[in-house]
Amino acid sequence: MDSTLPPGGTANQHYDVLILPKADFEGPQRRRSSWWKSTQPLAGHENLPLSVREGVQRSNGFAPETHDKGSLGCGRAKLRMRSTTALVRELRQSDVSFVDGLVALAFGRPGRPQLGPNAMPPGEICYVAEIDGTRVGFGAARGYGEVAYIGPMAVDPSVRRQGIATSLLRALIAFFQGSGCGTFLLDATESGAPLYERFGFADVDRTDVYERDAKAGISAESAVGLNERDFLQAAAIDRRITGCDRRVTLRRFAQDSNASLAVHKHGFAITHGRVVGPWLADSGSVARILFHAALQVRPEANIVFVPRSNQEAISLVTDAGFVLKRSLRHLCGGGPSPMRRMSIFGQGSLAHG
Repeated sequence: MDSTLPPGGTANQHYDVLILPKADFEGPQRRRSSWWKSTQPLAGHENLPLSVREGVQRSNGFAPETHDKGSLGCGRAKLRMRSTTALVRELRQSDVSFVDGLVALAFGRPGRPQLGPNAMPPGEICYVAEIDGTRVGFGAARGYGEVAYIGPMAVDPSVRRQGIATSLLRALIAFFQGSGCGTFLLDATESGAPLYERFGFADVDRTDVYERDAKAGISAESAVGLNERDFLQAAAIDRRITGCDRRVTLRRFAQDSNASLAVHKHGFAITHGRVVGPWLADSGSVARILFHAALQVRPEANIVFVPRSNQEAISLVTDAGFVLKRSLRHLCGGGPSPMRRMSIFGQGSLAHG
């Protein structure tokens, strides 16, 4: 283990991890998480926030070998040492450009710009992993009450397969389990899915990415303003279909530059950037009305994230000239998902559901 420690840092005698003193940790104190069951104490660090002692820092340097079926690493876990010492901490303002750059590197395209810690919506968290002071990965998630949606996560290609993604995922799950969250959802690539399967995640669907050739956009001067009454109606429909309170995320989408909102008493569609979604409806006929309205107002929209189980959604987007570009595995861990995927015609993003 590298003997170089951050100022005031302490090397724990049992684990190959770094423990930061309380003054260097920027996150709020959380109540005790049931995520980790360990036979070794973190002696001498009782003054650290619980999220550091149990949810975040203990996880660095370890990987679970086996888990009880139906749980997220809460069963008897066989731990093994990792050779790499990683530090997992909360996002800082100085990390924003690093995260945005790593998203582009990992996924081959720019992602949704990462918000700084001061502008991050309530219920959203982002962790950054460091090795010897060098940032090597990050993981983000957002909570919708008893459900959390994980993503994106990325690790620098030069240090992959060293337990960094495992440490980030443990930190994210511990954070939300400490707040009473019991169900975790995400959309994973084939290469990324094995990490989540080791934590007990299982396939419940696929999320297909449909695209079409981009069309000329609408000028900012003609942007459609957000009507609060329409938004509240859409939020109520969303909660009924998803079983989650996603008002913060929906408002963030709806307030994007050039965003539009189409509302029906049995569904709604938000178009933001070049994405149509969230797009939810009780029936295919309502979904068709909303989709056509969205494309009429925002003809430049050319991306839809479609649940594979919703065949009516696939028919609607293909009829409009969209083609399948890639597919991801929709995974669920912990409790059952409350989301009615048959009524979800388009997700807001791969990271937000």
